[in-house]
Order: sequence, then structure tokens, then C-alpha cells
Amino acid sequence: MKGTVGIPILWVAWISLSWPALACPTEVNAWAEGMTSQLPRFVNLVLTRTNAQFRLILVSPPQVEPLLPSPLDLAVDPSQPLGYGIYFSTLERQLVGVDSPDTWDNRRTDSLSLAYRAEVFQASPTSSLVLSRLQVLRPEGIPRDISDGATAQGIRAWQAAGCPTAEDLQLTR
Repeated sequence: MKGTVGIPILWVAWISLSWPALACPTEVNAWAEGMTSQLPRFVNLVLTRTNAQFRLILVSPPQVEPLLPSPLDLAVDPSQPLGYGIYFSTLERQLVGVDSPDTWDNRRTDSLSLAYRAEVFQASPTSSLVLSRLQVLRPEGIPRDISDGATAQGIRAWQAAGCPTAEDLQLTR
């Protein structure tokens, strides 16, 4: 019996049963470390698809802080975090003065460092964390919401892939 693309259904079933499914960590520090370690790979995939003229080069280790409810909110236990704020910074390389974004060799580039704040939430202690909001922190003090930007898309792509680590991705080379 053949599937819709000419692959035997039994072969597909064998692969899906024998290939270990990746699961995202439920512990916030492990999730944050995994996300920041793989962020350049997933963000650069998004940037390549959109022909952006910059690439993510480096991501700092994350800092995690609990998001506690307001003391005025009496319906929620103030000692239990509602979610987590994950802070990290990036170093990006931007291609300057180029007609064709495909060529990175022998072109002038500028470096850009950005600071981010990601808000993640968990429906239950055993469920994976979900990105709710991503902001760029600016020197003026007013953060800019980039929840639909390339970096947020990269984080969501990493989650959709099962939060792979560097060791998991070695299988694809």
C-alpha cells in the first residue's frame, strides 16, 4: 500500500515508531539554555527564507526570572510564578550597501548587539513552556514588541521541531 507521495505506509509507520520523538524540556532553565543555544540556527533559517540582510551570529547565556503576580491580585497565590522572563542578548551581522543580499563574501558588514526579553508560560508543571511575548529592550527604556518577528519565529520553529539540542541536530548532517 502506498501513501500519497509514493512512500509505503508501513515504512513510514516503522520510521515514526523507531525514531525517538523529541520533547521540549518542562524545566525553565533547561528550556532557556536549549533555546538560546539553538537560536542562531533557527533564526537564520527564517532570515534566509525572507532574504534578510542580517544574520544572527551569537546568543548570550539566558537569565531567567519568575513573573510573579501583582500583590493586588487576591485571586492568585503571590508566591507562585505566573510565568518566566528570559533575558538574553544577541550579536548580529548586517550586510551594508549591497544590491544582492545573496552575497556575504568580501562585503562590508556592521555588527549589532540587541537585548531581548522573552515571556514564557506553562499551563501545568508537566507541560512545555510556550512563548507568549518577545521584546527588544532599548536604551530609551521602552521595550519594542517583536512577537511576530524573525527571532520569535525562530523560537517557535525550534519548539515545533521538538526543542532539539546540538546532539539531536547532528543526526541531520
